[in-house]
Amino acid sequence: MLIPICCVAVTILICFTSTLLLFQAKSQTRKYYNAAEKIVREDLLAYSLKNPYTMPRGLKAPASVRLMLGMEILTVKPRQQRVFDISQPVNLGRSDQNHIVLHDMHISSRQGRIFARQGRVWLENLSTQCGMLVRRGRFQKIPVVPRQTIQLLDGDRICVNQHKLRVKIFVFNLNQR
Repeated sequence: MLIPICCVAVTILICFTSTLLLFQAKSQTRKYYNAAEKIVREDLLAYSLKNPYTMPRGLKAPASVRLMLGMEILTVKPRQQRVFDISQPVNLGRSDQNHIVLHDMHISSRQGRIFARQGRVWLENLSTQCGMLVRRGRFQKIPVVPRQTIQLLDGDRICVNQHKLRVKIFVFNLNQR
C-alpha cells in the first residue's frame, strides 16, 4: 500500500515541476515579446513625430514585422536580458560604447558584432587576439577565430572568455499582437 502512494507522490511532483518549467519558458518568451513590442512602438512613434502630416520622399515607415535578437547574459547575477532590433548591428566588447558591455580585461574593446544578412543572424569576431566559442546544443562547440563570421541559431550560447550569452532569435509582428 505504501509503494503506490509513493509512486503517486513522485508522479505529482514530476508533473508540478514540468508545469513550472513550462510556465517559466512562456514567461521568458513573453518578456522578450514585450520588449520587442516596446522597441517597434518607439520607432513608429519617432517616425510619426518626425513628420506628422506628410511623408517625405525616401523616408519609409518602420516595418512592423522585424527580426529581433534577445540576449541573456548568464554570468552576471542577476541575469541581464536585453532585446535588440537586429536591423542594426549589435556590438559587444569591453568598451562602454558597445550595446553589450563585458567587463573583462582579456576581452577586446570591440570583441564582436552580431548582424542580420538575408534573414539570417551572424556573429563576427572583430578581435585579433581573443577567440570566441559558440555552443550549439549540448555537445557541439564551434570556435570562432579572429576575423571569422559564423551563423547563429536560436538557443546558441556565445562564450567570450568567462562570459556566457544565450541567444534568442525571433520574428516580431506588431499586427499580430
